[in-house]
Amino acid sequence: MTKNLDRMPSHTMELPRLIVIGEKNIGKIGDFLISLEKPKKVSLVTGKHVKKILQKKIEKSLRVSKIKFVWHTAKDNELRSIKNVQNKVKKDKGELVVGIGGGRSVDIAKMIAFNLKKPFVSIPTAASHDGIASPFVSVKSDKPHSIVATAP
Repeated sequence: MTKNLDRMPSHTMELPRLIVIGEKNIGKIGDFLISLEKPKKVSLVTGKHVKKILQKKIEKSLRVSKIKFVWHTAKDNELRSIKNVQNKVKKDKGELVVGIGGGRSVDIAKMIAFNLKKPFVSIPTAASHDGIASPFVSVKSDKPHSIVATAP
């Protein structure tokens, strides 16, 4: 067994800095962001359904924490849509990019943060979503493919 361990190639994994797991954490998003970066302003990237459900709780938490915010709705993960949202995120000058929701929204936020060299926070709304730790982004252009960005 030791001989096999000697031959294992090494590799580096980028892991999330902090993970909070549990129900009812959305109402504490402001405190969580303050514990990470102390941002004055954040760019929130989500889908229209998640925004409709969580907007009030998230906004209340951010206001209590004195964090300004701008919402950006990601309609799909096609390259032109990502670029459109990215241009808006760049203009709003948020200090970090927060992806909230399912795979598409989190992937788009991850890609935008990577492209703009901004910190990224992943807030998946389903425990089964791998965006909690994955550096990969699913993008559609001529054909679907994955791009390596940065892990949350």
